Amino acid sequence: MLGLADAAKLVERHLSPMVSEGLLERTHPENLRHPEQAYCSRKDGPAASRDKEDDDDAR
Repeated sequence: MLGLADAAKLVERHLSPMVSEGLLERTHPENLRHPEQAYCSRKDGPAASRDKEDDDDAR
């Protein structure tokens, strides 16, 4: 779908850094190779902090 030949590269280059930055979290953090591993955005991550700052600026 993304045109990548190797899904591991997607994890290595994009998803893992986003997890480290607090933008995403793993659904199975205890097992990184879990066959149903997925990622979801963090509601309390850095993006949420920026959104709150933007809301405060708008007032």
